[in-house]
Amino acid sequence: MRLSLIFSEAAGQLELADRVLRGGNGDPLPAGERYILFLSRSEPAGTWALQGQRAGAFRLREGRVQPQGFGAVADEQRNLRERQFSDELERLAGHNRPKS
Repeated sequence: MRLSLIFSEAAGQLELADRVLRGGNGDPLPAGERYILFLSRSEPAGTWALQGQRAGAFRLREGRVQPQGFGAVADEQRNLRERQFSDELERLAGHNRPKS
């Protein structure tokens, strides 16, 4: 299943008459790639935003995870198999489920 969605990301640059403003970590994430994204909903506008800038984006390519952010978490997840990454997310989600 293919899903398209629109979300905001601090990326790119804006050229003004007296300066250039840069946001995030360079260029926006390329469209058309497969990602696991961590998004939050901004109310009342009803828009979606990428959490933690690039730290909230994980590209899936050739069966492996390619974190788009930097740091310890990204290093731990880099080149994991998609299934391993999915299993880890399921395990973490289980710890956060409300007790019945």
